[in-house]
Amino acid sequence: MLGKYTDLIFKFLDKGYKDIFFNELSSEYNQLIIRHDIDYDCEFAYKMAKVEYILGVKSSYFFMLSNPIYNVFSEKNKRYIQNIKRLGHNISIHFDFDVGDLEKEIDIFESFFDTEVDIISIHRPDLELLNQIDVEHTYLPKYFEDIKYFADSRGEFRYGHPIESEEFKKRKSIHLLIHPAWWMSDKSNPIEIIQDIIDRNHEMNKKFFRENSIPYREHSND
Repeated sequence: MLGKYTDLIFKFLDKGYKDIFFNELSSEYNQLIIRHDIDYDCEFAYKMAKVEYILGVKSSYFFMLSNPIYNVFSEKNKRYIQNIKRLGHNISIHFDFDVGDLEKEIDIFESFFDTEVDIISIHRPDLELLNQIDVEHTYLPKYFEDIKYFADSRGEFRYGHPIESEEFKKRKSIHLLIHPAWWMSDKSNPIEIIQDIIDRNHEMNKKFFRENSIPYREHSND
């Protein structure tokens, strides 16, 4: 799938699109906002960030502080996220209303990653709750309605492929949500990708217990 992502971005660049951050949106034409909501895996995010760096484009990566699958504060994931920032991309919060406290999460994220949160993404957005926050977010009308929005949320573009859209043909500005897991894995479909993430996390958990629990280490060496 990596090749397909590279081809997708090249098609935008060949069409004359300019990659921008959210706060740089200034025209209804020729601008491309690339957004990544990180639901499952920080390593895939870092791999995608490196690909985009090679392609010469920048994008915005949103991470969950309340995610039960990955821990942004672990040594490995902290390094991935810091490196994404060093590659010139924007990093911020993928916020879950059901779990988090937005003000506290912003304070923690800004302090831990030495960055400024100027926009957030919402996990499974509830329109009523969106109207209650005064923080810049990716579902504001200027990003979600005034320009065309495409998302690969289930491992596919369910509402039409962006390259086949009238907006692309007319070079109208586009907000593109890409989940790195669907594109950076060597597996062939979303179920296989998710199962692979589960398996890798299982091995990571076993490794942690072997290193930190004598009873489990002795048991696993039997």
